[in-house]
Amino acid sequence: MAEVGDVSDVSDVRIRCRMNVIVKARPVAAPRLYRPPKHLRHSLNPDPRLEALSRWVDVLFPKQRFHIASASADASFRRYFRITFDDAETPSLIVMDAPPSHEDCRPFIRVAALLASAGVHVPRVIEQDLAQGFLLLSDLGRTTYLSRLDATTADALYGDALDALVRIQAAERPDFLPEYDRAL
Repeated sequence: MAEVGDVSDVSDVRIRCRMNVIVKARPVAAPRLYRPPKHLRHSLNPDPRLEALSRWVDVLFPKQRFHIASASADASFRRYFRITFDDAETPSLIVMDAPPSHEDCRPFIRVAALLASAGVHVPRVIEQDLAQGFLLLSDLGRTTYLSRLDATTADALYGDALDALVRIQAAERPDFLPEYDRAL
């Protein structure tokens, strides 16, 4: 009879408990665990949200190899990741991770649609999984206004920015957005 710690026959294990009761236990097959992509396997600090996001992208693009890298952070619980694909034909995309317990993606989707209808250049929402808090967005690129701003581009860039501000102001709809106050 095997005692605790002496498991020589895994097909039939008998364990003597404190009260001299013998418990016969059969091993249970281990559940199949999700195996994250290679870029996540070497992390010392596993990130369950990033792993779930990677699985979601894998379902959206089942036959394509992709890589996930941090794109930027937000002043909230949201995180943004850039998805790049091994094939040169698929453009990079952005995935927004907004934990549903902390963030609601619906206002982002509504405001993006409002601004796009006004002609403002905003990321297009391609796919969404509101239950998980994931949005797949078009990638506006890595170039910022600041990195392009110099004496030769200032007039054009500031002109574009002012034009966008006018379009944003003109797009306002009554009761579409909450009134701004200190609580916001």
